[in-house]
Amino acid sequence: MILSDVFTLPTYSMGLVDEQNRVNFYDGMVRVVDPEGREFIKYAPHEYTQVIAEHVEPWTYLKFPFLKKIGWKGLVTGKDSGIYQATPLSRLNAADGMATPQDRRIWFRSGGSAAAPKPRAR
Repeated sequence: MILSDVFTLPTYSMGLVDEQNRVNFYDGMVRVVDPEGREFIKYAPHEYTQVIAEHVEPWTYLKFPFLKKIGWKGLVTGKDSGIYQATPLSRLNAADGMATPQDRRIWFRSGGSAAAPKPRAR
């Protein structure tokens, strides 16, 4: 039930990665992958304004960031939507692995692989 379409949110995932696309928390490049896990773009943090734009709605003070290359299509999901997630889980989705040996052992046990795409977290 929890993996049914009702509980999924297929959006782009964003996270900071090192030069081998492993999770990084302090340095590195920002990597964005599409809902299927394929790399969409990788950029330096200072290039943020060239890649990300913000949409404003009159009913909230919040801004809705989106990928400029795709554009704002509203609050919809999927590959044609420019919205993305930058959460702890999406950081894992945007990476190809973990940086430390202990983390890599856990990563591989949970289904991640350096040679094959990992299962997408939902």
